[in-house]
Amino acid sequence: MLKDKRNFVILIIGLLSSVLGLFFFPAESKFLHIAFFAEKLERLELITYDSRLNTRGAFQPSDKIVVVTIDENSIEALGRWPWSRKIHAEMIRTLKNAGARVIAFDVGFPDRSIKKDDEELAGAAKSAGNVVVVYYGSYDNAGNFVPEPPYPELQQSVAGAGVALIPIDMDRTVRRIELFKKFGEKKVEAFSLAVLSIYEPLIRLPFDLERQDSIPVNFCGRDFVRLPYEEVLKGKFPEGAFRDKIALIYSIADPLDRKITPLKKNGKSREIPGGEVHANAINTMLTGKYIHRLSDRKNWIIGFILCMISTFSLMRLTQWRGIFLNCVIWVVYILAVYFVFIKTNLWIDLVVPLTMAVTSTVVISLYESMRIKHIFSWFVPRQLLEKMLVSSKSLELGGKNVEATVLFTDVRGYTTIAEKESPEKVMQFLNKLHGLIGNVIIKYRGTVCDYQGDAQMVVFGAPEPLKEHAYMAVRAALEMQQQVEKLSGEVQASGGQPLDIGVGICSGTVAFGLIGEATHKQYAAIGDVTNTAARLQALSRQLSSPVIISESTKKLVEDRISVEPLDPVILKGRTEPTQIYRIIGAKAGK
Repeated sequence: MLKDKRNFVILIIGLLSSVLGLFFFPAESKFLHIAFFAEKLERLELITYDSRLNTRGAFQPSDKIVVVTIDENSIEALGRWPWSRKIHAEMIRTLKNAGARVIAFDVGFPDRSIKKDDEELAGAAKSAGNVVVVYYGSYDNAGNFVPEPPYPELQQSVAGAGVALIPIDMDRTVRRIELFKKFGEKKVEAFSLAVLSIYEPLIRLPFDLERQDSIPVNFCGRDFVRLPYEEVLKGKFPEGAFRDKIALIYSIADPLDRKITPLKKNGKSREIPGGEVHANAINTMLTGKYIHRLSDRKNWIIGFILCMISTFSLMRLTQWRGIFLNCVIWVVYILAVYFVFIKTNLWIDLVVPLTMAVTSTVVISLYESMRIKHIFSWFVPRQLLEKMLVSSKSLELGGKNVEATVLFTDVRGYTTIAEKESPEKVMQFLNKLHGLIGNVIIKYRGTVCDYQGDAQMVVFGAPEPLKEHAYMAVRAALEMQQQVEKLSGEVQASGGQPLDIGVGICSGTVAFGLIGEATHKQYAAIGDVTNTAARLQALSRQLSSPVIISESTKKLVEDRISVEPLDPVILKGRTEPTQIYRIIGAKAGK
């Protein structure tokens, strides 16, 4: 029964952890108002993604992309930036004559300048028939994208144009490009996509532009072929350098146009010009080396599987074996995710699936600890259990002398019940009896050291010190007497014999600690005090006194408890008479 309940609770915890995992994804977290937590998980996921990219390492970019750099030397040679548009017109003619299939400017021409220069640039672009320029833009107060297209004559003359804005992730790192920007009912495609569509008009993209608005950039980590602008303009480049290639023109001289990438160089994030981000995006699509990230749904399914594995391992194995197995599975999962990414460019989430599995494992482990603690509390007093959990020294064999009070109980009338009733009913009676008496013992901070059928041995003042151990023991004995009287009434009402209780109490120094051997231990109070308490309990029957205490106990409680002296008795094992007392009750106001 307990095992079935345990397994049911563990299964429910695993399922709830899986359901909660649905809301660990940023797109879903808003429904539970845990977006902040989901964003933290996503940031961790991005860190693991960066780690995978760096583990994979750099690779050679396509030789179909040649970069024409606007560098410091070119600015020094051609004059202060921005240059006359006649210079760019000349560059278009030079690259067209060199056989470039696409001439792409990551340089903005939003406003008109000198009319003659504007016309010359537009004419050169129209004549070449393969020029792509960028849209810049901004966002209005409502968060809508407002494009800034090239000046009209140029816009009408180019083969294509695209948005050059680069999205930045929450940690200021560039990992993706947006495939298009919406403004109103219209869409403007990305600059890199516009370049690719001119270079390979029939290329098939492995994503749906209607459903997917961005893709990860597979940064190659190596420099593209670079030629300075002013040298290209002078014709100083190898023959065939641009033939049938994409000539991508951008600035590397602007210190403000630097983007942080996931790749590391000398332990630091590699920063590149914004134009190089577009070069890497073009390279990603041109070479087909796309990084595909699994959908949230598929990642959740993986998390669900990990969650169920963690759940069933903890259900079937011991707690620590289950945790160890789960840790091994998680390590294997991490290694598999890295391996798959390096070999196939498939981005499988690490953080959310593992968070789901770890959550279920932690919660189940906490439940198991609480359950085990609860079960142990049936056998060991709670305060003792807390001490055992904190320090292993409390589990070592041996004892120490403490000042305590030992109490023995025995229920009269139990023998008749044991002889007449079935074992099952006797067990039910004992559980009820010990339940009633046990609640009293807990109330007065006693520690049960032993059960013997209907009898108990209880210690007050150990293992935890108790200043008023004698008084607590006597008060417990009086309340036990009341509880047994109530139980006796129930037994007699059902046709049974009356019950009463006999209690013997003695205070003094005892050796309290663990006795036994390596595989079985129990707490015990050893000494003359224990023997005396047991003898007094045995005398309570023949003296018709429910509670008998020793001289040592009487001295500790006489200011609060009324007692009556009984005739001295010679206890077993002694030669001298021992003074004993009968408890009358608590004094008024005490």
